[in-house]
Amino acid sequence: MKNIFKIFLLLILISQIPVSCTGPKMAAKKQKARHLSSYEMQTLADSILPVMMPYNRWIDPAGEQIYFGDKELENHALDCAVSPDGKWIAVEGRYSVVIISSETNKIVHRLLLSDILEKGKMSGTFSGIKWHSENGKDMLYWSASGDGGKSYVIKASWDNKKLEVVKTFVFEAKSPSEVALANELVVSEENGALFFYLLY
Repeated sequence: MKNIFKIFLLLILISQIPVSCTGPKMAAKKQKARHLSSYEMQTLADSILPVMMPYNRWIDPAGEQIYFGDKELENHALDCAVSPDGKWIAVEGRYSVVIISSETNKIVHRLLLSDILEKGKMSGTFSGIKWHSENGKDMLYWSASGDGGKSYVIKASWDNKKLEVVKTFVFEAKSPSEVALANELVVSEENGALFFYLLY
């Protein structure tokens, strides 16, 4: 009889173990479900605005959004600059430079970085795009990185319709660095000579 009672008591204890292990897990799942909302299933690539961030901040863009680039690639604006006459906005993107009319908010020209080099790839860097007037012509300078640890500054002329590459300046990596990463640049006219300063 004592053995039967011990076995019965042991079976009761064993049957309670899974309940005590799953109980807190189920309670935690229910607790999470109460606080889960539809915005947590969205991504930043979603077109539903505003977007709530996981740290309780909203992204709600002011003004009009202008989309550009190849939908199959990672595209985003890295830097921008307004032309000296205020009519054009140059946007440095990951794979292109886009010119937008400030009057119509429309893209009027897009220059692919892949069209600049005959060999190798090129992509935009984090910052570094500037307009400069030279002999009555608008010039645009911007920085880019490429294959083999090289970086570039591209100079292009703007004729109110399209960009035409005038010159490409190449920067090699200096030891011990394996990459020359051109970033911010400043175009300056000093004592009648044109200089550009580059942070890389």
